[in-house]
Amino acid sequence: MCDGWQGPTNMHIINFLVYSSRGTVFHKPVDDTNVYKNDVNYYFRLMKKVVEGVGEERVVQIVTDNQATMKVAGKQMMEAFPHLYWTACATHCLDLLLEDLGNLKNIDPVMKKAKKIS
Repeated sequence: MCDGWQGPTNMHIINFLVYSSRGTVFHKPVDDTNVYKNDVNYYFRLMKKVVEGVGEERVVQIVTDNQATMKVAGKQMMEAFPHLYWTACATHCLDLLLEDLGNLKNIDPVMKKAKKIS
């Protein structure tokens, strides 16, 4: 799984985690704060390097966020490694869905009232 986030100092970090029958293990971080072009090729090369480092025979699935470039890079990974599956993170998809629902005209006032109460 790769999980990108931006910290309070505006550093952009991508954490790679590995799931196995023994649990989840932190594999490595990648600081891409100063990367000039975070395009599909960048993410593809990054994921490929991680898969090859772990051992392609040990990797069954890659999970990323739902960003367009990650989706295309994930599909390219499935072409490069036919036994491998790419999926978008379900939590990220639900977060985007709930955010869109919260912005609907008839839901927005309810959300604002709920925020005041909480």
